[in-house]
Amino acid sequence: MVLTNCWRCARVAPRALLLNNAALRPTSASIVPTASALLRVAPGSVSSFSTSPVAFKDPVKKKAVTMGGSNAKAKGATTLHIKKRAVVRTAKSGAIGERRAQRKKLVLANTNAGKVELPDLTARIATEEDVVGRIFSFDGNTVDAMRTAEGFHLKQGWEFFYKPSTLVRKESIQLGRLVAWINGEEIKGRMRTHQVVKSVVNEETGQTYNVLDTEQRLDTFEELLPGAHTIFKNPEATSEPTPEVEAEQTPEVSAEASAETSAETSTDAPIEGETKAVVPETPVTKEHTLAKAVKNLADESRSARVILHGLRGSGKSVLLLQAMAWAYQRQWVVITIPNAQDLVIGHTEYEFDPSSNLWLQKVYVSALLKKMLRVNEDALKRLRVTKRHAFRGEVVPEGASLHRLVELGTVDPTYAWDIFSTVLHELELPGRPPVFFSLDNFGQITLPSEYRDTTHTLIHALDLALPSVFVDFLSGKRAFWRGLTIAATSSACPRTPALTHALAGDNPSPFKKIDPRIKPIVEKAQLLEPTPLTRPETRAIMEYYKESGLYLQEVEPTLPEKWVLSSGNPKELLAACARVKY
Repeated sequence: MVLTNCWRCARVAPRALLLNNAALRPTSASIVPTASALLRVAPGSVSSFSTSPVAFKDPVKKKAVTMGGSNAKAKGATTLHIKKRAVVRTAKSGAIGERRAQRKKLVLANTNAGKVELPDLTARIATEEDVVGRIFSFDGNTVDAMRTAEGFHLKQGWEFFYKPSTLVRKESIQLGRLVAWINGEEIKGRMRTHQVVKSVVNEETGQTYNVLDTEQRLDTFEELLPGAHTIFKNPEATSEPTPEVEAEQTPEVSAEASAETSAETSTDAPIEGETKAVVPETPVTKEHTLAKAVKNLADESRSARVILHGLRGSGKSVLLLQAMAWAYQRQWVVITIPNAQDLVIGHTEYEFDPSSNLWLQKVYVSALLKKMLRVNEDALKRLRVTKRHAFRGEVVPEGASLHRLVELGTVDPTYAWDIFSTVLHELELPGRPPVFFSLDNFGQITLPSEYRDTTHTLIHALDLALPSVFVDFLSGKRAFWRGLTIAATSSACPRTPALTHALAGDNPSPFKKIDPRIKPIVEKAQLLEPTPLTRPETRAIMEYYKESGLYLQEVEPTLPEKWVLSSGNPKELLAACARVKY
């Protein structure tokens, strides 16, 4: 604390202090005040040696501040009042769902890009191996149908080019052969050089060694058509003796001729009420297999089940798009679920069905029927209903078109699921046209969904009706008379241990808690993994990028660099070529 007087002054009291203190207390002539007595402060007085503020009984209060931040208006003072202008919004507020539609807007053409003359992706080239490594474009009708079916996805790079185009790969031909074989077309194999492992015995030591060797042989049924299954629904057709047909020896054999070998090695359980082809005990000759190939196809059901699995950006969704386009061009009935995430994130209405013990999503199924109606309008008008159907007062008589039945499900979602189930049963009947049933982002239906039951417990995706029906077709519990059921995984979906072990084909530890329903589903389908791009395929893509104006450098000098940096991944190759290099 700072004193107002020097400390030396405290030793000798000033005359003013002596006079002031003498007036405060009674004086006596016999008493002479000392310096210490003079320094003693009387009660209630203020010390002159302190700089502390004076503590009054009623201290001065601060002036009250109004809510507006300014002091109270003084008498006679004037205040400037400025009125705030109301915010005028010139832009119109978006309608309901407009921002979502803008976010999901899909651009499939860019008129600023260079126009490249390319052949169309037709159904004829689906089985030709000579087209591997070439780029084809989608024609107008196919583009419209695939856009309606939501076969094109965002972030696939369609907006950089003049029109949608795609590269035909080895896996594309495998799917194209499946589509053609299910359609009843003849698939021919070729004499190829295959690497085989042979056992060689050393005569001196007697030890056996495995040696890698090559041999010339025809393509097998499994190599030509992975995931294909042949079922005879007429048991009497398999017991009849097969007539022998003379045929010339040729290095090519049809895939139908190898169907008997596939039926012998297949381990799939037959569907209820159906029997698989019985392989005779007699040795199979070339004439016998050819006679089997020319058998009447009316008694034969052909179906295939495939799961596309691979790394992120390896081209799984594009392969699914190519197979869908070839199925549409052959007048198949196309049913697609473009993203399984829409089924499990809890954005659609759902209700419990006691009869099936499943949860129905009628609004989503109604939208699926509407999309199915637009894509397959011509095919559904040609099909007829085999019996009378009634849905809460709405009657569809026998002989009516299947188009009318599907259209009824788009009007009222109340009975959309019942109509969808009826349509699937109609398409399973013998003699029906082929059906293409696909689902993308397969991993989403192997996880618990965001829906909850009455006990507030999460509902597993397989307990939802639509994913459960698709899984029945993928696992072989149900099958179309002729159809292709195909699913594609996605790296954006969190992987579950059950799906990981099922795709890898290994047995998990018995101490791990995994879902036992996933492995039987994957085991019944053929796993098809897209391989990395080869050097010729990479060159073809980069030349297409250069002609479109996306890639400005020379192709040959930079081909090794882009091929190595992308590791043969199509998505990474597009990013490497589109990246500006300084």
